[in-house]
Amino acid sequence: MLGSEQELKENFVKTGQVRMLFNPVLNHGNRSLQTHQAAECAAEQGQFWAYREHLFANQGRLWSGDVREAVKALAVEMALDTASFNACLDEQRHLALIQGQDSRRIQRGIRFQPSFEINEEFLLGSQPYDTFKQVIESHLGF
Repeated sequence: MLGSEQELKENFVKTGQVRMLFNPVLNHGNRSLQTHQAAECAAEQGQFWAYREHLFANQGRLWSGDVREAVKALAVEMALDTASFNACLDEQRHLALIQGQDSRRIQRGIRFQPSFEINEEFLLGSQPYDTFKQVIESHLGF
């Protein structure tokens, strides 16, 4: 998806034809909990997607040392309001939301990563832009 994401945003999201949602997958214990909470804390500042990209670009830093310190350092690098961000993370403000979303994913039988749902049609695994485009356009009636 990361390879197709920019084109999808440009051609479908910005035009209002598609809404892109992200659901957490808590398959790496505390590291998953912390990174997903950090992304939601960034979302409070309108920076969910940018922070998510920064997380992906810096994955290696999340696997060594204290993951909470790593996600806080990434927030500093992005010039987020760190007092707000850190308070959000320390309070675990979005923990219940994230756990609920992950539970719904499991209940729906979604186990493969990455998975993409387009109007109840699933695409499994990384896909090229043209595959997404074809499925989206078929749902839009093109």
